[in-house]
Amino acid sequence: MGITGTESSNSKNLKHSAISYQLMRYANATATAISQRPVATLREQFMSIAHATATAFE
Repeated sequence: MGITGTESSNSKNLKHSAISYQLMRYANATATAISQRPVATLREQFMSIAHATATAFE
């Protein structure tokens, strides 16, 4: 049995959905990390973004 067009399309949609979800988590975590520290130094902001990246792409 081969993969039908619908099954192939669903597989692509699920992959795209998972990637979109990860990117949304990253964007949200990054924005939250920065917004919670409005007076953070540039170094602290960078560290917050790095932590957000690590947690979003676990």
